[in-house]
Amino acid sequence: NWADYLHPDDLEPSNQLLKDHLEGKTEIYESEFRMKHKDGSYVWILDKGKLVNRDVDGNPELMIGSHQEITEKKRDYERNRLFIEQAPSAIAMFDTNMHYLAISQKWYEVYEIDNTNIIGKSYYEVFDQAEKEIVNIHQKSLAGKVIKNHERKIEKANGEVQWLLCEYRPWYSDKNKIEGIVIHTSDITKVKKEEELQALLEVTKDQNKRLKNFAHIVSHNLKSHSGNFEMLLDIYLQENPKAKNNEIIQLFKKASQNLSDTILHLNEVVQINTSITDNLKSINLRQVIDKVIRTVAALAIESKVKIAKTVDTHKEVLASPAELDSIVLSFITNGIKYRSNDSDSYV
Repeated sequence: NWADYLHPDDLEPSNQLLKDHLEGKTEIYESEFRMKHKDGSYVWILDKGKLVNRDVDGNPELMIGSHQEITEKKRDYERNRLFIEQAPSAIAMFDTNMHYLAISQKWYEVYEIDNTNIIGKSYYEVFDQAEKEIVNIHQKSLAGKVIKNHERKIEKANGEVQWLLCEYRPWYSDKNKIEGIVIHTSDITKVKKEEELQALLEVTKDQNKRLKNFAHIVSHNLKSHSGNFEMLLDIYLQENPKAKNNEIIQLFKKASQNLSDTILHLNEVVQINTSITDNLKSINLRQVIDKVIRTVAALAIESKVKIAKTVDTHKEVLASPAELDSIVLSFITNGIKYRSNDSDSYV
């Protein structure tokens, strides 16, 4: 009886596979087991068969099949399995039907698979939403092609994005026959994020360069108009010297000077420097406030808003001159803009 030569550990699994086939649960019977050789050692056998006839009562009557020794193949597989399981990177080994043969611990971690044993399961069973592109890559690799540097973008259920870099290689039996593929995967999510950040920085640099060019053009045009305004104001005062002390003329004069200062600072405002401290200077805050108050004096009078100066006259701050002017100006003008019309207003 051939069962007498079967390894005790393989008898029950082999009989179950045969039973399933005879009951019509599988198309063919296929089993790998160990049988005792005449020299006393055990060899691996690939047993394949198919039921071809049943009697009138439906009982199995005739089955044909074959036995093939696969000892060397099993040894090759065992060496590969041990290597893969102990590998520090994410590697998995598959047969020609894309069933798992061996898996490294890192594979479980990268693909976030729980510790459930998936040996023997199909890749497409474990990842039930395998893209058509992945299936095509598997088929190409099973046909003998080595596919490197394949990037995969995986969108997780929590909304996060994972980037993987995969390599697919066929593995061969000792007879140079393709027996499946090995997939090596690296998680490159961190690298991709750095690349995206670098790309964003490049775009920002380009936009900053364009903005600087625009600022140069605008400042040139504004400077021309500001110069014309100052020249007209000077001509008017030459012809009307008594108007020199007129409050409105004084406001015009101060506004003209402030406009000139703003134009000088315009390029500083739009320029983004790699070192923030390069443009920082020690500035008297009270002097900046006084300057801005003189600039908006006419607006404050018209809006009936009183501006109180409570900052110490010796208070120094480290800042960019142009940006500090802009901050103080925005603070005061917004205070005037959002004043109360029902009561006295103060800034």
